[in-house]
Amino acid sequence: YAGTSTVVVSLWNVYDRSTASFMNEFYKSLLRQDTSRGWIDGALRWIGWEQSIPFGAKAKAMREAKLKMIKHPLFNHPVYWAPFIVVGR
Repeated sequence: YAGTSTVVVSLWNVYDRSTASFMNEFYKSLLRQDTSRGWIDGALRWIGWEQSIPFGAKAKAMREAKLKMIKHPLFNHPVYWAPFIVVGR
């Protein structure tokens, strides 16, 4: 736990290249959802200086990342994107 309220985990062993692509999409989506005070807040959250991203935004970012992967020419099979889940609050 180590003080974090939410983690992204995989349900099985994953491939490095597809995971890198998936996480890139996940964090891009998560940062896009911060429209309240602009990109600076998103950047601060990205580096861990602010921990106020609601769980719903994290779940939405996960969904959007999975939808992007479904359209990916190399990583569209569920083995590449299905193991990832958001756990926490």
